Amino acid sequence: MNKILFFIISSICVFVSSIIVLCLSPIINNTYINTYNWKFSDWRTVNCQIIKDKRNSEKINLDELNYFNRIKNLCIREKSMYDLEYATLIINLFLGFLCSNLSLFQYLDIGIKIPRKIGLLGIIFGFCGFVLTIIYVSFNGYIFTNDVAFNGSNGRITKLFPNGAIYKFLGDEYITAYEEDINDDAKYIKYKELRDKQYNYNSEYFKFYMKSPNDCKKEYLPHPFDKNKYIPGCDYIFSKPITNIENRNLYDKWVTSLIFEVFILIGDLSIFIFGLLILIHDKSDMGDDTIDR
Repeated sequence: MNKILFFIISSICVFVSSIIVLCLSPIINNTYINTYNWKFSDWRTVNCQIIKDKRNSEKINLDELNYFNRIKNLCIREKSMYDLEYATLIINLFLGFLCSNLSLFQYLDIGIKIPRKIGLLGIIFGFCGFVLTIIYVSFNGYIFTNDVAFNGSNGRITKLFPNGAIYKFLGDEYITAYEEDINDDAKYIKYKELRDKQYNYNSEYFKFYMKSPNDCKKEYLPHPFDKNKYIPGCDYIFSKPITNIENRNLYDKWVTSLIFEVFILIGDLSIFIFGLLILIHDKSDMGDDTIDR
């Protein structure tokens, strides 16, 4: 088996994927969502300690305690993910560049033969890169899948029905899309839902909304709105349409960077495995400094 060639391919995979993530990741590029005046750099400066102090110092009931615990854990996740992204990308860029260059020189018979050092380098860097990357990917995937989008800002997005409506008349009352969800922050969408058409500009919905009677539009509803009183001709009450695709762009960048982070993870593991194989082969060939090519 051509171990050194696979080692080169794995190293290049890590290096190239790290560059792609560096260019696309919404965190390291400090993506700014103009609609909600929200940016990822806020995760860097968030103070988790003050949340812990408030939780411990104030006389709070069980509901408030659960709230403080929830936002404390969210704060720790976001701050950890922000710091991990920088550390992971820097290490993997260095790892991929160094390993690919050294192993390529060996493969092309340039310079002295150092198979054992390359094998040890692959084992150490591959293992460290794999552990760091899997922790980062886990944080990243968890936040993307489970956390409320733009939490901590005034821009949290209320859940809508797929047709863009905020209320639907069912039975004898108007209900919301989150009516039966009892989870915390059930009212708001998660990052994984940002690409859904009702949270981005949709020309068909925009035209439909503009033609709809004012009685069926949320901004024209009386305050307070009587959910038990049917408005003739309005099976749905529609929310004002979003006029940009910022949410979809953020979703696409995030998912794409996550995919390439998985490629980095696979590359790190491959570097470790082939580094180990190179080292084993070198030890088994005591009098020969050549590498299986």
